[in-house]
Amino acid sequence: MRIDCHAHYFPGPYLDLVEAIGHGEVETSLGRRGSFRTHAEALGPRLEAMDRADVGIQILSIATGGPYVQSEIGATICARVANDSYAEMVRLEPARFKAFATLPLPHVDAALIELTRALDELGFAGAGVATKMGGKSLADPAFDPIYAELNRRKAVLFVHPIGHSCDSTLLEETQLTWPLGAPFEDTAAALQFIQSGFLTKFPDVKVIMPHLGGTLPFLVHRLDHQRDRFMRDVAGMPSELVKKFWYDSVNGHPAALRCSIDTFGIGQIVFGTDYPFWSGPAHQHASEYLDHSGLSAEQIAAISDGNARALFGALLAP
Repeated sequence: MRIDCHAHYFPGPYLDLVEAIGHGEVETSLGRRGSFRTHAEALGPRLEAMDRADVGIQILSIATGGPYVQSEIGATICARVANDSYAEMVRLEPARFKAFATLPLPHVDAALIELTRALDELGFAGAGVATKMGGKSLADPAFDPIYAELNRRKAVLFVHPIGHSCDSTLLEETQLTWPLGAPFEDTAAALQFIQSGFLTKFPDVKVIMPHLGGTLPFLVHRLDHQRDRFMRDVAGMPSELVKKFWYDSVNGHPAALRCSIDTFGIGQIVFGTDYPFWSGPAHQHASEYLDHSGLSAEQIAAISDGNARALFGALLAP
């Protein structure tokens, strides 16, 4: 069965809290579509969907709707509620769920405390961040202490778009925030990490970029050709540096998956479904399209669970 590295869970009480504390700073309407008031209420439909899509394990993340609010105390309270909710889901079904820590960013000191609690006390699989937090890019040097701690632990960092359309009013006005803006966010986040020297400063952080890296597989030659325009201070070619990230398979288009494998290497692709944003037939397609992409049995097995087991180590040991 497959290990889903890109799956969300939005507890209703958490969304209520982040709305009240954030006073409109955090977009929660998308999360409301897949939220439940209690874990018991959420478990049945989620496990049934997982079984239909041959998903053995979900690694839960908040991502969109994270507690990125101005109040440090408020952000910390929200992050703790989210992480405690995830810990309870893992406790209820330890064989089916793991979790990425939600962090109260941009408040770095508070985030370091919560990261330590989530990894050491709650046994989480790593941390999740958005492409923009508190008005700052995820590659902003202000967040380096978080990445330094993840680097020390050789931990996994899961990145997810937040729905800011790369600050494009044109995308927002034409309702392209999620169809187009989200993969642009993915692409920009990877390139901003590369620009910042992240890969040199924090070589042991294992970063998962979502949605096959957005437009990266399609653009690598263009990025190489124009590297001097955007990465004069960083050694290496973009087409090689992008191979240092991992990418989840949420896309659904067989040709895009094959292009990503050709671009990044089969060992850098992990499985994901974007549940519950991809639900019903879409959720099943996120899994089944692997089997209809012209891949070998060995490649499908690597994406399904082999690469994730290698990435997470003992946490996902059979």
